[in-house]
Amino acid sequence: MWSWVYFLSFCSLSLAQSNYEGHKIVRVIPADDNHMRVLRDMGGQLGYELDFIRNIHNVGRPGDLIVAPENLDKTLNYLNDAQVPNEILVNNFERVVRRERRALGQAPNEYEDDPTLIGKKYLPFDKQMEILGRIVARNPRKTRLEQIGVSTEGRPIKAIWIGYPSNRTKTILWIDAGIHAREWIAPATAMYAIWHLVNDKIYTTLLHHIDIVIVPNVNPDGYEYSRLHERLWRKTRSKTGAVTCYGVDANRNFPFHFGQEGVSNQSCSEIYCGTNAESEPEVRAVVNALRKYSSRIGGYLTLHSYGQDILYPWGHTANRTEQYPPDVADLVSMGNRMAAAIRSVNGTIYTVTNSGSGFYPASGASDDWAKSIGIKYSYTIELSPRTSYYGFELPNNFIERVARETLKGMLELGKSFVKKTKSTTGEILRAKLNDGEINSKLRSQGRQG
Repeated sequence: MWSWVYFLSFCSLSLAQSNYEGHKIVRVIPADDNHMRVLRDMGGQLGYELDFIRNIHNVGRPGDLIVAPENLDKTLNYLNDAQVPNEILVNNFERVVRRERRALGQAPNEYEDDPTLIGKKYLPFDKQMEILGRIVARNPRKTRLEQIGVSTEGRPIKAIWIGYPSNRTKTILWIDAGIHAREWIAPATAMYAIWHLVNDKIYTTLLHHIDIVIVPNVNPDGYEYSRLHERLWRKTRSKTGAVTCYGVDANRNFPFHFGQEGVSNQSCSEIYCGTNAESEPEVRAVVNALRKYSSRIGGYLTLHSYGQDILYPWGHTANRTEQYPPDVADLVSMGNRMAAAIRSVNGTIYTVTNSGSGFYPASGASDDWAKSIGIKYSYTIELSPRTSYYGFELPNNFIERVARETLKGMLELGKSFVKKTKSTTGEILRAKLNDGEINSKLRSQGRQG
């Protein structure tokens, strides 16, 4: 089923780091619907699997695929014969990986919870957890940790609650990151947001009126495997029954239209959905927590990369009659507000679009499931970059820029909940949030970086 969805699986049992010598990143830009069809059929026509590491959501938007040396000529000939615009973006992906490894090797042995480090380093998972522990220990009045689950390999999956105690039930803004292991900028952005929400006084008023819950790393096993062994590892690390293939695509494993479209039943595929919904403990952790607090959660944001997109449901189908929820106008309006807030910091442009439009739908995704249980504002944010060749290998010096503008966008959604919260006298509480002050703070952080 859905033979046009093909991905290259870099499955490996070796403890050595994978070698991408000679692999190239090829960028394609479909100019019309015919080009979209050609790209959908590409894997079946060529007879081997392809990994579109950046998905195509609309005509005119680029997509990136990684191509092994032995498949390069055949791939380029196919694209050129179909007159699909293309270019080689990265000539040797191994060089990019080596540069990234060198940067990781320059990280200090001691990781402190300070904005300079959090905004400039991709931290190991255990250091992320250490920092969370220290933050909560130093700020017990407005933070607490909740362990929502345990990964396949026994790592804790933790959520940090940020907000001042109140005698009323506050709306929750839920943010998670790291569902896909190779998307390192997502956990880095989440960690940056945590530190600044807790330590910057400009957010005090907001935190008196809403709670922000952040799970900075949903898939810690995959994240560590990507860091230490196989840079492009995407999935979890559960055993699938296949001798050489591990893991499930956690963003195809949520219990909404599970296994229907844009998935694979082959365990070696990068989009393997698993044997059943919630087969992965990482997914169960998020599902159980969202169910527990669903009556309070006003917004769900899941951070991914890359492409600079704000995606709204539904993503499980490309059928135009089923593609949009009844409140799609509200989703688009809020998405545009978040995009404008992001742009106000650095001028970075994010596109607001439907998850199921363009290249392919994907059923069993977390944002669709969150929307299905009544969380009104549910989005996937595909972080930077959009046009650069860095892709998942965004250098350390880009982290702070991406994180601070994303924080502004996320807070735009959070502020909307404050305006809808009623006080005991029935009047609307409005947080006195000075956008100019917040923008000035975020820009000054950028200059310091």
